[in-house]
Amino acid sequence: MDELEIAMNFEKMTKDEDPEVIVSIIRSIVERIIVTQEGKDSNVHLFLKGAAFKEVVKR
Repeated sequence: MDELEIAMNFEKMTKDEDPEVIVSIIRSIVERIIVTQEGKDSNVHLFLKGAAFKEVVKR
C-alpha cells in the first residue's frame, strides 16, 4: 500500500489504534504540513512523501 492509499483509508485503518500508533503512521506518510489562515478559516495542506505535486493536486 503506497502513501496515497494509506492517506485515503486513514480513518478506517486507525479507528481502533492508540494515539501513539496514529502519530507514527502520520509521520511515515507525511513529508510536511503547511497551515494557512484566510480570515477566520484555517487551511491545512499535507504533502505526502513520494507524491509529486501535480499528483496530489489532481486527487
